[in-house]
Amino acid sequence: KDVKVACIGQAGENLVRAASTIFDKYHSAARGSGAVFGSKNLKAIAVRGEGKVNLADSEKFKKLAREDREFFLKDKFQQEIVKNYGSHYGIVNWFPSYRNSEKYLSKEEIPEELTPEALKKYEIRRYACYGCVVACKDVYRIPEGEYEGEIGSGAEFELFHELGLGCGITKVVPILVAQNLCDKYGLDVMPLGYTIALAKDLYNRGIITKDDTQGLSLEWEDAESQIELIHQTALREGFGDKIAEGLYSFAKMVGEEAVKYCYHVKGLCRGGYPYSSSETVNLVYALSHATSTRGADHLRGRTWAYGEQYAEMFKDYQEKGIIPKDIPSLVVCAERAALIADILRDNGADAASITAPASLAWLFNIRGGDVACSPLPLGRAIIRKDGSADLFIDPRKETGDLRTHLGNQVTLHPLEALDARLTDLKGQTISLDPGLASAD
Repeated sequence: KDVKVACIGQAGENLVRAASTIFDKYHSAARGSGAVFGSKNLKAIAVRGEGKVNLADSEKFKKLAREDREFFLKDKFQQEIVKNYGSHYGIVNWFPSYRNSEKYLSKEEIPEELTPEALKKYEIRRYACYGCVVACKDVYRIPEGEYEGEIGSGAEFELFHELGLGCGITKVVPILVAQNLCDKYGLDVMPLGYTIALAKDLYNRGIITKDDTQGLSLEWEDAESQIELIHQTALREGFGDKIAEGLYSFAKMVGEEAVKYCYHVKGLCRGGYPYSSSETVNLVYALSHATSTRGADHLRGRTWAYGEQYAEMFKDYQEKGIIPKDIPSLVVCAERAALIADILRDNGADAASITAPASLAWLFNIRGGDVACSPLPLGRAIIRKDGSADLFIDPRKETGDLRTHLGNQVTLHPLEALDARLTDLKGQTISLDPGLASAD
């Protein structure tokens, strides 16, 4: 029990593009990490240690941990909803897409069998990740039928969206079986589900036939064929060998007509988060996916974090000036910062010093009147590998809405504070462009 293991399954060994790396049986690093392991002939990494984790500021860390703990213990939504239902609660509060995004289902259209309350009859216990006071994870057991006795975990919203409603499956048992297969083979339910949904869409449109699927039926409600296709995909057998190539590659293999029905950004399927009742939230979510630096990934689409679930929180943050009211500007700044952060991490740097006026104008989408006949602002900036930034300008030249425009990822400072901030970076690797940087 003192050993922690990161391991791939047969999907990773077979270089399936949707292969995951599995941790502690039910947790995973998704989006193809298992295929990376497999490409290096690496089956698993086992770790055991007795040392301590060194913290830069242990007291501050403990303080933040206590604050987080108190918040989650007091928050009604976390304790009454998430603790009892997990993320699956979202299936009746968001509008999940149905049949490869053919339509979005309202709360009233969700099959009763898939509601959070109905799923409770399959639950045998709940558990928490290390140190968490919410315990949103479930362990379920199929009580009867062909798959009686199967036990699994991770029946979360993404599962019911991608391998359930998104694929036209409205019965709970085959969805739970699909989750078990993904855990056993080491597969990511999100890209796998989107690719199967696309295949079903093409099949039902007549773009592919049983000749292409090697006799496999891909009717929307055919749960058994979907289960068989998951087996084939993990083992790269039959038609599953094509599904194993991933969403966009599969579409291109079928042909130009198939690409028309392939929903992707830069070849990556969108995250498992559907339509909201808030037009503002939908706009932010769509823009963040469309402009994300590595495709439709909400972890690189920074704007999704600003109240994606709670429209009233988003509006409140706008009114308080925490985030901009100008949504396109918010997206532009966030994604440019994420792009630089990616570059810094890829090159082993901790931060970058920005000194050229044109670079400041581009990065923060700001203009100035410092130079005659030029809109370029004078100042300095430091941007870190996590995407946060410090902007140093003359306070007398700030306009009233500048802080709101920049959002809460950027901190404003007077120019005189630059030296102190640079001193704080002592011992870290700082990136500087010698062709553009100016030095005093």
